[in-house]
Amino acid sequence: MDDGCCVCFYPDEDVIHVLRRCSFARLVWACSDLPWKSLDCSCVSVEDWFRRVFGELGSQDWALFLTICWALWGRRNQRLFEGCSLDALAIIRMARRSLSGQISVPVEELGVHSLAPC
Repeated sequence: MDDGCCVCFYPDEDVIHVLRRCSFARLVWACSDLPWKSLDCSCVSVEDWFRRVFGELGSQDWALFLTICWALWGRRNQRLFEGCSLDALAIIRMARRSLSGQISVPVEELGVHSLAPC
């Protein structure tokens, strides 16, 4: 399997790339209501980035931040393994509905299938 990003074709994909640096991830974060200053930093590792974000966001925003990270990772896996399309606004809507308790995740949507079908 190729080590490159299946979304933007950056040659060295890693977790920080998937969650923050990828062009699709940046679009998702820009569509969220979270303050971009907290999200767009020069942190090199996921740990440093999370520390910074948690230090700057309120607890209500932490949940949205983590849910969006989960959705980005899940959608990346669906893209990689199933060829699914990408929709930044759909990820934001799903994260908000999930946090407000308006949706429950059906059994068939757990694991790699934790987001909407392709």
